[in-house]
Amino acid sequence: MNKIFVYGTLKQHQSNFDVIRSGKSPLFCGEGLLDKSYGFRMISMGAFPAIIPCDESLAQDIIGEMWKVDKNTFKNVDYLEGHPNFYIRDEFDIVDFDGDKHNCWVYFLKSPLSMTIDNAPSVTNGIWLGRKDSLYGVVSG
Repeated sequence: MNKIFVYGTLKQHQSNFDVIRSGKSPLFCGEGLLDKSYGFRMISMGAFPAIIPCDESLAQDIIGEMWKVDKNTFKNVDYLEGHPNFYIRDEFDIVDFDGDKHNCWVYFLKSPLSMTIDNAPSVTNGIWLGRKDSLYGVVSG
């Protein structure tokens, strides 16, 4: 089993959650936080978010869900995320809301393709609520 941290369309009640739900016995491990000390910020790509490396002054806590998934589901998530050509992944410690650390795979963009990092609209609170984020002003930029 692999533990992944999801912060966008793979979360429960979001458009790509079926990728996780359709796996063999996915296990929800709780919500957690990717600490801003890792140097990421969340941007809106329109229909989905991405997290990107950034300057320390722009870094933010990223809130998401932790899931244990089987090998096949992990491959399906890789496929959905376009790993390693679009998103890349690495392991980070995610802190749950009890303060416990969980080592999880996190998908992020090494660099946005057609937008510059400085001009990408940020999801200001580090919490993706769905496509409505980009439609109703939760983004800034």
